[in-house]
Amino acid sequence: GVHLLRAATYPYAPELRADVLALAQGDDAVELDQFGHLDVRLGEAFAIAALDLLRAAGTRMTAVRALGSHGQTVRHRPDGPHPFTLQLGDASVIAERTGMVTVADFRRADVAAGGQGAPLLPILHAALLARPGEARAVLNLGGVANLTLLDANGGVRGFDTGPANA
Repeated sequence: GVHLLRAATYPYAPELRADVLALAQGDDAVELDQFGHLDVRLGEAFAIAALDLLRAAGTRMTAVRALGSHGQTVRHRPDGPHPFTLQLGDASVIAERTGMVTVADFRRADVAAGGQGAPLLPILHAALLARPGEARAVLNLGGVANLTLLDANGGVRGFDTGPANA
């Protein structure tokens, strides 16, 4: 089964945070090199955080099948004639720095299928918290708050509810 070993928050270094915010909140005419450089820098930061979290949890890398990274969203336009979402944090950099299989880019498949690409947590909530015959609700207060509804028959629904700590 799925179980949570440890959780932690790793703040971005001030310069990296400033660069992410400038890119995410900037105008549409951002230079492509900025995306590329920030993609690599975020991948490196995520790799360091993953290795640190494994050490803190006392878990060997060989005990983990894969790392998952949903990345840092810098553009999210799931509506319109050409819907898209863009997350940075190069999974290849994460894999190379950690030596672990890394899966990423979760949101784009949902957007391609006509969804909103978010929230991602309902899958985890169902794996960790669902109980047969028992309905549950889970409120996540991330940058955007979202609600997961786990019904008594195994159904899962999730949706954004509005701003939280963005």
